[in-house]
Amino acid sequence: MNNQPENVRGADGIGAGAGNGVGAGKGGLAGMSLGVSSVSAKKRAEREAAQAKASAGGAGGADGASGAGGASAAVEESAAATLQLDPKDPLAPLWQLDGVAHAADVAAKAIQAVHRHKANLRKHNVTGSESVLRGARASAWLEGGEPALPDDGNITDPVLAAALRVADTISPESIGETTRVWQRAPQQVLAKFALNASPAGETEDGSEARMKAGRPVGDDKLSSAMKEQRLHVLGDFITGRSQIHAGVLSAIVHGELLTLRPFEYHNGIIARAASRLTTVATGLDPRGLAVPEVYWTRHRQEYFEAAEGFASGSADGLRAWILLHLEGLKAGAVEARGIAEAV
Repeated sequence: MNNQPENVRGADGIGAGAGNGVGAGKGGLAGMSLGVSSVSAKKRAEREAAQAKASAGGAGGADGASGAGGASAAVEESAAATLQLDPKDPLAPLWQLDGVAHAADVAAKAIQAVHRHKANLRKHNVTGSESVLRGARASAWLEGGEPALPDDGNITDPVLAAALRVADTISPESIGETTRVWQRAPQQVLAKFALNASPAGETEDGSEARMKAGRPVGDDKLSSAMKEQRLHVLGDFITGRSQIHAGVLSAIVHGELLTLRPFEYHNGIIARAASRLTTVATGLDPRGLAVPEVYWTRHRQEYFEAAEGFASGSADGLRAWILLHLEGLKAGAVEARGIAEAV
């Protein structure tokens, strides 16, 4: 069973169709021939060493900068506008697409501003919980489920139940541990999302169904092994292979998981949760306050069409998807402000 909307199905993922290695396919990022193959340990070590050296040099000229929240915030707010990617960065072409850098900057500033709301400074666990709940309900609706919570609390709609189980993993109570795992082993978190999104999420630990639920499943486009390989490639980006803006990275995670459809149940719910987690883990939305899912739900047809465009791998398709995703982040900050005002 696969509950991904029909108009997002049938597209290839990162390097989909590759017979030898990764990056030989034509869908998603692979359609732009971005060279999305696994980075070698040697290259990774060289890059990390260079980054550490650069960071040390910058620290030497900023005596007493640690703990200076105002200066840090100013740097963060200007980051999108000044981001200069290495031309060899595999995602650099996406940053050059018309309007992407500006949209990323606008979205980031909107999210940063709502974090400074007095309610989010004092009661961010309350506002963060409401954000996750609203996001889960909207995500369930996009997946074809019922968004309304029953008055008696007895949730019978399986799609809504799945969305709420996944949301538990990124709630304020759980987000710290989930983020730590995501930053070093994102495939483990995706497997947990997949388990919670499946009917097996309601079963007892140790059942065979639970063991299978977190594993990729093959289809007529890709085998399960090929999908697992693509998830490892995506994991490279999540753990730092690219220095692309966090808003764009969250769009890539979102679009690739919609495109790849790696799991048996509710890949849309998983993709949107992973996108939200990416904004938290990268520091774009550290308290998880924005509710972009509401915007995407209100523009559902545009959302599905943009997802198809992303899956095509064309520059126009990728651009349209990233811009729609970033517009969702910006609108999600407006939704977050509404939550804060109500507290």
